Amino acid sequence: FNELDIAAIVQHIDADSDGTIDMLEFVQAIEQHDGLVEPVVKPPKTFPTPMQKSMMSKRWNDVFWPLIHAGFGLLLVLLLVNGLIGPVNGEGGNVALEMTDAHVDNFGPSYYDGATGETYLEGDIYPCAPSVQEGKCRNSLTPLSGTSDGDGGLKSMPKDFYPDAYLGLGVSIIGLLVSLTMHYVIVPGWRKRMKTMKQLEQDHEEASSESGDEDEDDDDDEEYDDDEEYDDDEEYDDDEEYDDDEDEDEDAIDVGDDAGVVVDGEEYYGKIIAFDDENGTVTIEDDETGDEITGDQDTMFLE
Repeated sequence: FNELDIAAIVQHIDADSDGTIDMLEFVQAIEQHDGLVEPVVKPPKTFPTPMQKSMMSKRWNDVFWPLIHAGFGLLLVLLLVNGLIGPVNGEGGNVALEMTDAHVDNFGPSYYDGATGETYLEGDIYPCAPSVQEGKCRNSLTPLSGTSDGDGGLKSMPKDFYPDAYLGLGVSIIGLLVSLTMHYVIVPGWRKRMKTMKQLEQDHEEASSESGDEDEDDDDDEEYDDDEEYDDDEEYDDDEEYDDDEDEDEDAIDVGDDAGVVVDGEEYYGKIIAFDDENGTVTIEDDETGDEITGDQDTMFLE
């Protein structure tokens, strides 16, 4: 967004035109969304296209690519044969006389055509005769550069490479190189890219699944921690009770301890001699008189 876009959005949302956007205006803008902000959607997949999928298939790899290579290769071979050998018979066509060495040795540097009664020298245009002409009147098919024999025959010229041959050679060579590059370089790269994308998607799904499992494990750990805390609290309570019992045991009065007892309103103090739990009494030896004094345990006290 640039400043103009932001200003336009603010102006649209600012219902009371006070130059600011309050919470109510913000909430209303969200509830009444009219397309100012496009929803975030997953962009469509641009790779691989249906054609790319087809070119990566086993059928293309085993059938179509070899046929394409063979087609361009065959075209290249035919063009070479057309220019080097000359598949078209040019006998009778008008060509420049180019006599063979054998004819010159046998008949001299001229050619007499018995059909027309004309004598032709080297370079003269004459109806081509295979016995005289160098190359035996073999012509190359030239649909773009040649001339017809006038009877609706194929356009041809003496065997050689002409502009249409060079054009065909260029197309066949470039096509063959492109098809080989596509088959053995580009398409394998697409396969690797597609495999990598699938692996990334699988890794993402596994990571999401592991994240969900970790969340569940965290919840279990929290519950386990709560249980541990609960157990620790119970142990702590047990320890406290145990400590309290020990304190109570430590605070308990036993035989041989110094204690006092009240008998008939009189207080006596001395060393405990015996307890009678059945009758609830305690007997002490009075420090002053040495007499044994027996009183209720409920009246017993510490000095």
